[in-house]
Amino acid sequence: ELEGTRLLAGMTLRAYVDLLGVEFAYGTGIQADLRLEEGFWVASATPAELSAVIFDRGSWRVQLAVGISRIFAGDVVDSFLVDPNGFQSDSVRQQLNCGLRDGPHASDCGSLAPWQGLLNLTFARRVD
Repeated sequence: ELEGTRLLAGMTLRAYVDLLGVEFAYGTGIQADLRLEEGFWVASATPAELSAVIFDRGSWRVQLAVGISRIFAGDVVDSFLVDPNGFQSDSVRQQLNCGLRDGPHASDCGSLAPWQGLLNLTFARRVD
């Protein structure tokens, strides 16, 4: 079922530094988010992301990251095969336009606000 699919792809550039025995990273990046269930795609930039390794024992590592992201582009998905709302749905177009602008009613955008906070918890395991 394609209409329930959501895909996210991105690229991040990070600089790492070891402070007081904790590994920190500062990063910036871009990502594209295809939300077929909601009927649109958006592209956003992450101007600032700060992360730290909060657990590193044996082959396990846990990293916590916080940051901000800004939507800069997007459009409605124009296909009945993947968009259950049909071609150029007005409600989807309104939500998308709301997320692409700052304004007095930007807080009414629901899940698609122009600026969004990020919180990411990554679990990793080394394979030797």
